[in-house]
Amino acid sequence: MTITMHYFKEKTIAEVQSYVPYIVQKINDATRKMIDHGAQTVIVPGYLPIGCLPIYLTAFRSDDPMAYDELKCLKGLNNLAMLHNDNLQRALKQLRKEYPDVTIVYADYYTALQWVLSHAPLGFEEKSL
Repeated sequence: MTITMHYFKEKTIAEVQSYVPYIVQKINDATRKMIDHGAQTVIVPGYLPIGCLPIYLTAFRSDDPMAYDELKCLKGLNNLAMLHNDNLQRALKQLRKEYPDVTIVYADYYTALQWVLSHAPLGFEEKSL
């Protein structure tokens, strides 16, 4: 279960934020089940900076320049993704304590994509981005 466009239909970001604990709990439960079924290494991906994804930039376009960060991503949506990722990392930290012999890896897609976007101008022209 992830934060998808479905959750945003006629809802505010604040309303969608209220789903984060539920979503993280479901991810945590699924991770626990994999471990209970014998997984010794589990990789749990974090959420992308959704405010940078074209589908979200199009669906939630704003005329307010303050709605965007320096990478031209929507701040509110990225804050939602960071909230999700922070909650997920806390949940995984607890799982690591419960299962000290299991390798639980958090895959930080948020930071990875932010790095790519912040270095995108290297070799590209502004109009092609």
